[in-house]
Amino acid sequence: MQILSKMTLEEKIAQLLIIRISSTETEAYNLDKIAEIEKYQVGGVCFFKGGPVREAILTNRIQAVSKVPLFVSIDGEWGPAMRLDSCIAFPRQMTLGALSAKHDTLIYQMGVEIAKQCQAVGINLNFAPVVDINNNAKNPVINSRSFGENRDKVTAKGALYMQGMLDGGIIGCLKHFPGHGDTETDSHLGLPVIKKSRIELDELELYPYRHLIPLNPDMIMVGHLNIASLDPAPNSVSSLSYPIISELLKKEYGYTGLIITDALEMQGVQKQRRFAGDIEIKALLAGVDILLLPGDETGVVIQAIKKAVEDGTIPEELINERCLRVLEFKGSKGLLRTPKPINIQHLKALMNDPEAQRVNDEIERYAITEVKNEQMLPLTDDNSVAFLCLGRNDLHTAYKQALKDYHFFSLYKSKVPSAKEQEEIRQALSPYKKVVIAYGGSNQMASKGYDVDSKTVAFIQELANKKEVALIHLGNPYALNYFPSLDAIKAVLIAYQFTPNTLHCAVDACFGRQACEGFLPVSTNHFPAGTGITPVKCYDGRTSLLPDTIVQQLDKMLQKGINDKIYPGCVVLAMKDGQVLYHKAFGHFTYNAQDKVTIETMFDIASVTKTAATTLAVMKLYDDHRFALTDPIGQYLPFLKGTDKANITIAELLTHTSGLTAFIPFYTKIQGNEQYLRKYKSPNFSIQVADNLYLRNDYPDTMRYTIAHSKLKAKQYEYSDLNFVLLRDMVEQISGQSIEAFLNENFYTPMGLKRTSFNPLDHGFRKQDVAPTEMDKTFRKQVVQGYVHDQTSALFYGNAGNAGLFTTAAELGAIYQMVFDGGIYQGKRYLSEETVRLFTTMYPMHGCQERGLGFHTPKADGSTSIVPAKAGKKIFGHQGFTGTVVWCDPDNGLLYVFLSNRVYPDCYPNKLSQSKIRLKAHELIYEGLTP
Repeated sequence: MQILSKMTLEEKIAQLLIIRISSTETEAYNLDKIAEIEKYQVGGVCFFKGGPVREAILTNRIQAVSKVPLFVSIDGEWGPAMRLDSCIAFPRQMTLGALSAKHDTLIYQMGVEIAKQCQAVGINLNFAPVVDINNNAKNPVINSRSFGENRDKVTAKGALYMQGMLDGGIIGCLKHFPGHGDTETDSHLGLPVIKKSRIELDELELYPYRHLIPLNPDMIMVGHLNIASLDPAPNSVSSLSYPIISELLKKEYGYTGLIITDALEMQGVQKQRRFAGDIEIKALLAGVDILLLPGDETGVVIQAIKKAVEDGTIPEELINERCLRVLEFKGSKGLLRTPKPINIQHLKALMNDPEAQRVNDEIERYAITEVKNEQMLPLTDDNSVAFLCLGRNDLHTAYKQALKDYHFFSLYKSKVPSAKEQEEIRQALSPYKKVVIAYGGSNQMASKGYDVDSKTVAFIQELANKKEVALIHLGNPYALNYFPSLDAIKAVLIAYQFTPNTLHCAVDACFGRQACEGFLPVSTNHFPAGTGITPVKCYDGRTSLLPDTIVQQLDKMLQKGINDKIYPGCVVLAMKDGQVLYHKAFGHFTYNAQDKVTIETMFDIASVTKTAATTLAVMKLYDDHRFALTDPIGQYLPFLKGTDKANITIAELLTHTSGLTAFIPFYTKIQGNEQYLRKYKSPNFSIQVADNLYLRNDYPDTMRYTIAHSKLKAKQYEYSDLNFVLLRDMVEQISGQSIEAFLNENFYTPMGLKRTSFNPLDHGFRKQDVAPTEMDKTFRKQVVQGYVHDQTSALFYGNAGNAGLFTTAAELGAIYQMVFDGGIYQGKRYLSEETVRLFTTMYPMHGCQERGLGFHTPKADGSTSIVPAKAGKKIFGHQGFTGTVVWCDPDNGLLYVFLSNRVYPDCYPNKLSQSKIRLKAHELIYEGLTP
């Protein structure tokens, strides 16, 4: 390389140095740094405290005096904001560690956005990600900078972060080899000692490097650690160790990228210094390419290394070889071209890009982790709940903002309330049974005890002994170790760090407006790593279990359904043996592309309600021996006595062989009739069927009378909503509860389902949470959103038994997963295995061969089949009119959920059925499972 041949020995040595620089100092400091760089022609700089504009201006000036363009680096693990003001700060890696595998793509996106920010200010090298496995709660320096204690998750998440930056055009750097996670000493202050065998290190600390090196990382940083099992020399330091760097990292692992030391000014290595330049010389001899932040002045270090070359301590060929590696690397990254001056005109906007904010907000949202919930959340009773905030003023402001959509009593006090404040809190909270306490914004450092005050902890526990308390912890999960016990606290949510968004998401989670999908990335005294109460079990791997080609075909097909106006939006979930294969949302609420459908969007699941609600309740009562399948329905419903409906058996209702007519259009008899429908609520008109539309209270009894005296047909299969209207009434009669209360008590609440509800607008949800259904031009004369689409169910309080349930794909999947697993969900039994088997198996009745008890059990054959040919014989599930379906296939371990609002804006024509997209997507998933 011509550049090398023209360089002096001093310049070659200088290319191996990256020196400290800051953009917050005086102009005199700036001039000194510019002169230093121009004089010595160092290889790079590392920026610390500053601001984007100041740094960009200074970068332009130092690049202008460099013959070989500089490495412009930063220690920006959560983006440039780790060092610079006035830009978006991304979450710490422990927060990323809480993300489930299905949301790990956000880490890649974060890497891309961090790269954009770096490029905007002229940075070309970011010392991230940290791939240390933090399994020591007392670690004073890594801690929340790590993805956690699970080696596979650390490896997978580190790969995504690294690749995101690389694809964004920025050099990344894995650190701190060979692993800094299990230490109790800060290497800035002393030398950490790791007393582990090589076998133990291979199993944990070294694991990420072994698996990431094949991905060709650009750079690896070596930490300052004493590990006798890797280098038995007395007081050996890994950053100066030939056995660790050259023999292990280079030779054994085959790493060919650049190797850089951790900062050589740190006391962990400086305490080994015998003379100026000593540790820099040792690092080069150990096999390092780049010396980060030398411990002595630049000129002194260069001269010390030059002297070592001259006296034969360091072969000059070594300097030439290392310098050539650096220059060739710079060339491969386009860094030898004269850099264009940074344009500062729109710099602040670039550092606060809306897309970066979106990624940031979604990471914070999906990281929220529910580690405990003893049936306190989601909150429902407005009159018994109070909110307490213990923290700084900025936490108070954020809490008030988060609660603005809710109308609850709230109280704001200092993070360490005085005795007087504590008494004020006791008095203010005395009328309330439940208290949600937001606590934290705490320090992330173990050495400072995470800023947890023991008196405050004792006070929180005092409140928990007297009331139902939910704790929102806005900080490092290790801080919970300072709580002697969490037994009295009913619910615990961890948000990992305080931002207004994390607090807002946590508050929404308390009300069930968003699911807690995070998993604890580290173990605490109270909860093991991996704890997380979530609606469905997630596939915890680095890639989808479905081949990429299948995923791409699914994506294309489901998007085409939107383009062809088959449905405005949909969510599809596929699970294999309880692990998520595919879970994606497409489209918007309507075709005007305003409200985006997400995996948390609630859908009106129409007749799937028959299985996910009514049949579920019937199964529970059957399990409890409250009725027999051969019992006549008239035994439980007095209004049927004396009619030909009284002797219909419960089994006949469940299999649609009762002889009841398919449908009675009750709504057509009353639409537009003020005798039955009014615009305003009143004591006699209190059943809300839509916005500004209330039904007369006694009309449901009129409908019951109509059913009782309708014409009864022959006992053969005919699908009828009326069967499930009667079953719903039976459930309420036997249980003594509304069907909604019965289901919440026995299934939805203990299962942790927070977005499953009848009449969602009555339970704290907003229209923005719920996909609309039809533009009803005849009956309700409005877009139906948040109210059940089915007219009969709407007139029966929104929960007639045949339709009315709203839920997400994930939570519907959780219900079916429980049934799929023989009545068990997350270790708790809800139904007996015998009852599940009986109801989900084809139940021959009056010649019908395709119905279980409540469930549809179709045959997978023929061109008219609604399930794939590869489906097993035991498949069961149900379809819904609004564009929904769920199928469970025990033979193949497959669960499939498809939710859409295909009825928007009109029910007909039914393009979804005509296109067979639900079936085709299902078939593709089976194809993806074929070996």
